[in-house]
Amino acid sequence: KEGEDSQRKAVEALKLIGSREAQKILAEIAGGSFSADIRLKALEGLSARRHPGAIPQLIAFCQKGTERQATEAASLLLRYGREGQERLKSLMRSRRRPTALAAARALASVGFKDALEVLKHQSSPRSASGIQALITLAKTGDKDALEKLMELLKDGDPRQRLRGRAALFSVGLAGAPRLMEGLKDPNPLVRAECARILGSLGVQQAREEIARLTTDPDETVRAAAVSALALIRQAGP
Repeated sequence: KEGEDSQRKAVEALKLIGSREAQKILAEIAGGSFSADIRLKALEGLSARRHPGAIPQLIAFCQKGTERQATEAASLLLRYGREGQERLKSLMRSRRRPTALAAARALASVGFKDALEVLKHQSSPRSASGIQALITLAKTGDKDALEKLMELLKDGDPRQRLRGRAALFSVGLAGAPRLMEGLKDPNPLVRAECARILGSLGVQQAREEIARLTTDPDETVRAAAVSALALIRQAGP
């Protein structure tokens, strides 16, 4: 653990230096026998300067890495402009689901319609990768995707509600109008969760509606409203 922390700090320092020599060392780290996380950090530094040597290794992470690693590598490929996008289009046709989804999420974030269609076919509120697909779609304004995430807030399983809360927080301000509607939902679980998310996002426009929930008949909703108001005040005007 200490060794990896030291390596991570060294990589961050090299990224800040940014010289040719620093780039050379980062390339050696990216292709070395370090952990996947350290190699990805090095590739992050290389891709920031569009170092061509990083592209094959980023593709390899998309093809063989974990879902998280593939997602991170795909987002870094976007830094290479048209070339990176063409590589991602090819990866999106992969039969390996994490590879195809990572590429589709990256391309969807820059507005590629074909990528949005791939995500729609793969989206599901019952799997981690499916939820990630819904988050990406919701960020682009897809109302159906946003509604599927909102449905998680009604789930009787607290773990599913937590997944829904985390997902809607990731959608960010793009989901705020729908969350504000949720403050008036007849289901107290939804009212409470919407208050929590809006509070965590620091949405000032929700202050008045959340304040009304401090007198809600449901104790959980009242507690969520009080906590949310404190977070909104902390976020500032």
